[in-house]
Amino acid sequence: MVLYIAQLRSGMTLEQFKTEKKMSYTELAYFLGINGITPGSHVYRYCKSKRIPKVKMMEVIFKKTDGKVTPNDIYAEAWKKL
Repeated sequence: MVLYIAQLRSGMTLEQFKTEKKMSYTELAYFLGINGITPGSHVYRYCKSKRIPKVKMMEVIFKKTDGKVTPNDIYAEAWKKL
């Protein structure tokens, strides 16, 4: 029952979190520990549901956002795109 209730609780998208914190895509990438040649582009794809993060990255997102962005929120946005 607890799991069911948690699924009904609406959180926020990664894009909404980025906006709330007034971060750029690159700043959000560094905040999440994403490095590389174009970390901002990587996070942009997550924010726009063009790419779904792997489970390990979803854990990082959940922890770094203090539970504001959950895997359910990420999948919900991806389902809207179908």
